[in-house]
Amino acid sequence: MPLSITQAAEWKVDATVKQTLSFDDNVRMTETAEDSFIYALSPTIKFSHKTEVSEINAKINYGIRRYLSIEELNRNLQRYDFSGNYSTERSFWKLNMSLSLSPARDSAAQDSGDFTSNAEKLTRSIVPLFTYQLTELDRLIFASNYSEVSYSSNDFSDHENARINLSWEHQWTERYLNSINLFYSTFDSVSLGDEITRKTSSNTYGANLSSTYEWSENLQFSSTLGIRATESKNISGNRLEKYNNIGFLSNTAINYKGENYSANFKLSRSLIPSSNGQLSEQNRLSLNFNYEITENLSTGIFGSYQNSISASSNSNVNGKRENISVKPSINWKMSRDWKVSASYRYRQQNRGGENKATSSNLFMLSINYNWQGLAVAR
Repeated sequence: MPLSITQAAEWKVDATVKQTLSFDDNVRMTETAEDSFIYALSPTIKFSHKTEVSEINAKINYGIRRYLSIEELNRNLQRYDFSGNYSTERSFWKLNMSLSLSPARDSAAQDSGDFTSNAEKLTRSIVPLFTYQLTELDRLIFASNYSEVSYSSNDFSDHENARINLSWEHQWTERYLNSINLFYSTFDSVSLGDEITRKTSSNTYGANLSSTYEWSENLQFSSTLGIRATESKNISGNRLEKYNNIGFLSNTAINYKGENYSANFKLSRSLIPSSNGQLSEQNRLSLNFNYEITENLSTGIFGSYQNSISASSNSNVNGKRENISVKPSINWKMSRDWKVSASYRYRQQNRGGENKATSSNLFMLSINYNWQGLAVAR
């Protein structure tokens, strides 16, 4: 007698431990450089439960980071993730939730550009997703996300961001897929710095057209192009400023995976909530290349260029900047469970105006242990 769906289940627990020793010659990315050796320990444990129609995953990470020469930057890092999904013959439900506590400077390149702060960043997010298969070739997708970010310092603005997406997807051929997406998002921030309360409220409406084409088993193209309109209201003390902005959004990716090497190219324009209390419009170009020299030895290089400008204010103060990053690496898999990685990262930031471009050089050695874990099936 065959097992029923409720009986076909698997429980699994596994873990990873990553240790890193690095040296950064300009930790705070300032004109007067401060260097330091840095030690980081990051253990992660993962739990999962799977059946034929559902899956639940949980991940817990609690690590430390210690700076030998700049002790005020020492931090404990935390991150908790939970995801679950359930599927029927025509529908698919998914929910992701996360909570993380990390230094604000860790996300400075994509966020405010401020690498000097000692502030901690607390992020909470929830992302529900629902898809419904209308026909063999057509699918409706409803997705939303909500995130809340708060800081331990008044130098940054606490903010909330919410987004709703509705998409229709059509599979024209086995290799070609199209989708039309309508979205609405809100952004609200508040800052209590300088004894003056500053608030920003933004509403964004937009539409995207996306295409995905598989040229071959090894080469895939994807592209998204759309338009968005943003309405913003900024309040600083008793002063009110309104600002309307229209722009386009895009995301183009080319992925190639060969027998011994893989490459990924991305070009995008997007709206990013920023800790400076405004929405940031970012243009980003990145290239990632990896090559397997032998079965256990591989190398790679990652590079990116990004420029940012405010999308919710007439003023670009603390909003206009350029960031460049280049990171080559080499990895040696000593055994099934152990891997050693060595890398170098060059980073540069230019905030324009009278500010000079600043840069840093980071040398890193990492040792990773991957515990295969335990699995129980019934």
